[in-house]
Amino acid sequence: MDASYNYPQYSIHRGRLLMRLLKSVKEQIGKEAVITGHHLKSFQAMNDRVEAQFVNRKTGENLPLLL
Repeated sequence: MDASYNYPQYSIHRGRLLMRLLKSVKEQIGKEAVITGHHLKSFQAMNDRVEAQFVNRKTGENLPLLL
């Protein structure tokens, strides 16, 4: 596929890309590091870390996380 760029272009279905990324993350840092069903409620940047607050979409329960 030529789009007049100096670099090659590749195409992949979004679902396949996401599944490949998920598989790679699970292999590299462990499947327990991936938590689904939550959305980001807030975050606060600090000097040496970021504190993020997530909410479970089904229960409304908060899930604090230090990054």
